[in-house]
Amino acid sequence: MRVLSMRNFMTFTAMALGLAVGLLPGGTEPAPLEKALSLKAGEILEDLRYRVDIWLFTGAVDARVTLRRLEARRFRAEVNGRAQGILGVLSGQWQGAFSTEMLFSEGKFLPVVYREESQHRGKKNLKEYRFDYDRKVVELFKWDHGKKALTKRWQTALTEPMYDVLSFYYNQRLMGLSFDQQGQNLKFSGIPYPKPEDIILSIGPETPQGRKIMVTLNNRIFENERNQVYALLDQDGVPTEAWTQVLRFGRIISKLVPGGKRLTSDELCRRVRAPISG
Repeated sequence: MRVLSMRNFMTFTAMALGLAVGLLPGGTEPAPLEKALSLKAGEILEDLRYRVDIWLFTGAVDARVTLRRLEARRFRAEVNGRAQGILGVLSGQWQGAFSTEMLFSEGKFLPVVYREESQHRGKKNLKEYRFDYDRKVVELFKWDHGKKALTKRWQTALTEPMYDVLSFYYNQRLMGLSFDQQGQNLKFSGIPYPKPEDIILSIGPETPQGRKIMVTLNNRIFENERNQVYALLDQDGVPTEAWTQVLRFGRIISKLVPGGKRLTSDELCRRVRAPISG
């Protein structure tokens, strides 16, 4: 397997996990602010741990999904992963992350900066989408290896609410999205780069393992391919298992594992709305 192909594969693996976590409904009505509860800046509110199996490689990637409070109204959600074992060697010790800095305003998260980054064999790749609500634009900056700095590559109008996968996910955990009707298809607009994209969320049956859903989206690694990411959700909209099939590589499965720190939807609502102590 060529190094370039392995790098693309690992990048798509991170994207699949991010989308499985990010484009899922769940939650309850927002809970009222509880003055008695206060949190410190920098505190991790939620920390979910996942094991990712890739083709024949069990436990190929260890991944975490975290939500951290940065300031009184500013938060950062992140999905990060690192290749392990044989796959770590084949991928050049690949590691990657998706992260979103968000402003909590009027009961919801607004993305401010969304980043996609990865590294293998010491080479850094970074994309940064900046949301400017005053100028009503979204701008893309990419890492320039020659200049060793982020340079602007693209922009589009921000005429209506636009969310990345992580801000969308945590908004649904806060606000709730009804998905009781099996067979319902919901359409969302992703960040329109390099071209406009409709992301389809299909609601499946309630099973003993949780609600089954399917997300259909463009493959941003392999042009002109569409992929389906499946997931099972628990009662709080947290994905306990997600899987997808990449025709060129095989099956990717991620499973929630013990450890970390998991919040119910009600706990999440209360903690996000709590004032900062000190």
